[in-house]
Amino acid sequence: MEDAVADHDLKMKKLLRRCQERNVKLNKQKVAFKQTEVPYIGHLLTSEGVKADMFKVEAVLRMKRPTNVIGVHQIMRTVGYLPIKVPSEITRGLTAFQTAHQERNSPTLSIMSERKT
Repeated sequence: MEDAVADHDLKMKKLLRRCQERNVKLNKQKVAFKQTEVPYIGHLLTSEGVKADMFKVEAVLRMKRPTNVIGVHQIMRTVGYLPIKVPSEITRGLTAFQTAHQERNSPTLSIMSERKT
């Protein structure tokens, strides 16, 4: 472990030196070293793997209950984006709702069903 830390520190020093040589400015407020967790586009990258960012999960929990297909799409996209396990009975119900709506409102499907009869 000590070798890995020393190797990391050496590479970071080289990177910072190259930034300085090329006049690349780093924002001290946005740079953090030796973090055990790093938030990244709705995920939390940790030494134990990828986890859901609780701020994002709480935002999903605060979302209004969908009352139409657009609302269902929003929920599905948001939840699908997070690295959390959604119980299959929930996703199955939402998917069935979406499918039923698409079948009722799809001109292609209605034309195809007319052809069969």
